[in-house]
Amino acid sequence: MVALKCLKSHLILAINNDHIRLSLVLRGDLRAVGEQVSTVQSSINTLAMSVLSPDQEAITRSLLMLDMSSMVRGANIDELKKGALGFLKEQKVRAWQDTVTSPFELVLTRGPGTGKAVIAKVLDYYLAAWFASGSRICSVSIFFNFTKQQIQDEEAVFSSIVQQMVLQHPHLWRHCGNNFVTGGVLPISESVAIVSRARLDLSRLYLILDAIDETPVSTIESVIQRLRNIEPPIHLFATCRPFSNVCAVLAEASQISVNDFRRKKDDVTEFIRYMIENSAEFPKIGNLPSQVAEDIARIIAAKSNGMFIYARLLLERLLSASSVTEIYDLLENSLRSLDDAYHSLLQKIENQSPGNAEQGKMLLDLVLKADIPVTAQELIKQLETQLVLSPGETLDIRCKKILSECTGNLLVINDRGFVAFVHWSARDFYSRHIEMGKLSALKSSAETTTNKDT
Repeated sequence: MVALKCLKSHLILAINNDHIRLSLVLRGDLRAVGEQVSTVQSSINTLAMSVLSPDQEAITRSLLMLDMSSMVRGANIDELKKGALGFLKEQKVRAWQDTVTSPFELVLTRGPGTGKAVIAKVLDYYLAAWFASGSRICSVSIFFNFTKQQIQDEEAVFSSIVQQMVLQHPHLWRHCGNNFVTGGVLPISESVAIVSRARLDLSRLYLILDAIDETPVSTIESVIQRLRNIEPPIHLFATCRPFSNVCAVLAEASQISVNDFRRKKDDVTEFIRYMIENSAEFPKIGNLPSQVAEDIARIIAAKSNGMFIYARLLLERLLSASSVTEIYDLLENSLRSLDDAYHSLLQKIENQSPGNAEQGKMLLDLVLKADIPVTAQELIKQLETQLVLSPGETLDIRCKKILSECTGNLLVINDRGFVAFVHWSARDFYSRHIEMGKLSALKSSAETTTNKDT
């Protein structure tokens, strides 16, 4: 206030006396006022953060750090983060995080496409932010999602745990001895021994296992059993489908469902609304009257029952509509289940020209049979001996065309360049589809043989 009064007097003097000295003083006062404003603004920003509790600040920082662009295709990320925020505030999560006795195991369940992977990622960042200054606390995460990483065996899991522990706390290196000299994945016995010794140096060790139902049951059973044998106990968090075989392995763990903290239909409604308003993939729908677009979002949310992947498939189905009436007809006769949606996508591939359809299914088979994620380049190499090129068409163009026709339907190329099924449920569907095809072929062959004998 004093500086402003001084500035006012100088302005009056400058108006009445056009003098160089006064102009210089005026310039200096303007600069001083600007610096004061900057200082005050900085103080306000600092105060806004300082009034948060340490817990609230950790949540805030974890949500700011999270980049889900490679995990969510055009989704309303803010809405997904709200769901994750609700999860972090759940009493069961608090108990799991803070306990020094039990429960040491917490399992998050819900069906496909409901955001479990997003929540696991948020929890990973949250623990890192919450315990950033704790030299005796460590948080490790393993994401089994087949489209993301190549961790599919027990040795790779424990090697990754060792790697992350040492990277977070370099002093734990002393437990490794000469094990890292040769490089590569460590033998399981050595990894478990290192984790066991390092655990004694830590007050807490948090381990996040996302999508444990996307790895062989025998593998995850062995991993969890070895982890349970480590003392002091590890705080274990896992995500999986509610009725998967893996769930039985963690039957005694504390259970929490996405439904416990998320208003699922509201979240999906926001997701669809965002897609309609912001995605270039749906220009026709985006140009509809706002009331119609809102109605579409509401109907899809009700039909999808909280499954984001199913909601997106329903929305994509509307792209073929040429009028509002046709949109409502498609919604009324919408796909009844996720399998119906995948079957519809598979039909798109099968309904192409014979050559394209055969090569598209060849690509699906290669991805299904792969033990680890494969890159587009690796697929092209496997396909090149079986492709028939059109006149003037190069091998590279042909392969990319086939990939583009499958990608966005049953397959997706992720940010690391791996080609994989768009979701574990799509992989499961196609695997069952292949088995049913084999059974039908055997049945047909048996009937033919019987008829001949007759």
